[in-house]
Amino acid sequence: MIRSYRVDRFNEVDDFQLNYRNELRLGQKHRLDFGLNVSSITMVNDVTIEDQLQRPTGDRRQSGNIYAFYLTDEFSITDALSIDIGFRHSITGLTNDNYFGERFGLRYQLSPSLSLKAANGRYNQLARQIVYDDPLSNLQDGWNLANDRMLGVLKSTHTIGGFNYSKNGFMLDVEYYRKNVTGLVEFTVSHVVSPGQLNDTQPSVTASTGKDEIRGVDIALQKKIGPYEGWLSYTFSKANNAYSQINNGQMLPSRLDQRHEAKFVHILDFPKYTFSATFLYGSGKPFFIPELNLVQDNNGEVVSYEILNLNKTVERLPTYHRLDLSAALKFERDNTRGEFGVSVLNLYNHENIQDRRLNINAIESAIRSGEVPDQFYRDIVLLDFTPSMFLNIFF
Repeated sequence: MIRSYRVDRFNEVDDFQLNYRNELRLGQKHRLDFGLNVSSITMVNDVTIEDQLQRPTGDRRQSGNIYAFYLTDEFSITDALSIDIGFRHSITGLTNDNYFGERFGLRYQLSPSLSLKAANGRYNQLARQIVYDDPLSNLQDGWNLANDRMLGVLKSTHTIGGFNYSKNGFMLDVEYYRKNVTGLVEFTVSHVVSPGQLNDTQPSVTASTGKDEIRGVDIALQKKIGPYEGWLSYTFSKANNAYSQINNGQMLPSRLDQRHEAKFVHILDFPKYTFSATFLYGSGKPFFIPELNLVQDNNGEVVSYEILNLNKTVERLPTYHRLDLSAALKFERDNTRGEFGVSVLNLYNHENIQDRRLNINAIESAIRSGEVPDQFYRDIVLLDFTPSMFLNIFF
């Protein structure tokens, strides 16, 4: 018998905004950018697991207003050195506090070809996402408004530093970044099955608060020679997070922890034709294995199971890579121009696994037969070899 497991999410976001922006120049080397943003937001986020409505965030419908005033002062101290200083102050009735975030940026032109850059800022996010981690489903993140109960304001600090070198059609850009985030929330779903009632799972949802620590380096190389343009981007990063109720608050790799990611692009752009080839590579992202216990009766026979998702071990998915090709014919008539072409996604048909989930049918089959399968997980696979045609028209 095929075991069905149903999870539904309804997430609706209505955001009405008014923006008033001003720019004031105080000479050739000094500019003020300031304004007001008013946002009226209403959100609904319902999650239903096996016909049981989960609403640990409070009321079904969340609504409120956010009033933000921002100011950025950009000025050049010398011909080589420029500085950006600014802030954003947010007032809201969603919580009992108001929020102030500052920004600072610096750029120094060391030579005609080489510039240095650095920036730092603190940010507050009142419309924020939360995670539902259910090992049996592909439940996606949902948007919620901050409040003074479980969902506080998402706060982060960003720091970057790097340089840019550009000369004779060649460009090298290197940037180090660091990001710390607090106020994360994850709802972790565990499952307990009553003995002899395999079709009656009892989901249990636990809320945890957490923090993120992200570090990395971005490198971009670009070269132009006649009709050819090629660029290579590479990112090395390390992202860890810790949640209060998961693995006793231990720091673990986050879902976005992809240590190596590269993209290599070639473009030939002629008056009538365009050809491109893109190769993408990514080292394996983590996936989390919950604690799976098979429950035995007095005779030693397996009669039920439990999935304890607050105790996790971490493994890595296989490496991701693919090659995409495209060719386009350009055309132009009167006031209309466009292009018609063909493209192939994943040319060599590599199986790229996006994620893995527990296979509930394999677990219950093992209980009925007494034979433990080799694989308790099912792969969620991205697109394989995919040809397509396209037509773009520009007016």
